[in-house]
Amino acid sequence: YQEQLDAGMTEAAAKLIAKNIKGRESATFRFGNGACIVESGDVAIDAILLSGEFMDYKKLAFRDGRMQARVNIADMLEAVKLARISASTGTKELIALDFAKDSVMRVKANNEQTEAVTDVYCDANGGMDDGTVYEIAFNGKYVEEALKAASDYSGEVTLLMNTHTSPLAILPVDRSDFYQLALPVRRVGME
Repeated sequence: YQEQLDAGMTEAAAKLIAKNIKGRESATFRFGNGACIVESGDVAIDAILLSGEFMDYKKLAFRDGRMQARVNIADMLEAVKLARISASTGTKELIALDFAKDSVMRVKANNEQTEAVTDVYCDANGGMDDGTVYEIAFNGKYVEEALKAASDYSGEVTLLMNTHTSPLAILPVDRSDFYQLALPVRRVGME
């Protein structure tokens, strides 16, 4: 599995291959022309390999972010799901993360009829930009998917931010080899 990733295969493709050949006695991997063909018995999988110049995403995951908040994944997932339900489709499921209160992150969303506000306990320190903590909007679906992926590795995540316009890095606690990024969105339609 790790060898497939090192060869340039996407993590999703490597996981699919690992899942489909698990328990089989042998598998043949053929690499060439930007692709990998995996054959094992009656299973044949073609995967396109990544190539070219890519952004250094590891530099975007600010492990020394100015603002750090440690939260329980289950609590955060529940708050994000509730906010997504309340978010109107006109705002493309925008949710806001508000760190204005000590030890609490407020997850908010609204539409024409209702507003959802859920407080999630967090161990937060630091501040973004000039020390002022901002309320930052994200597409709730992407934050939820990142949290679900992180839940495979830990029960808690650290949220790292530097500015209200830089990516939110979501890192499982005690893991340095896995992180998710969520980009903030402009707050059109949110109050």
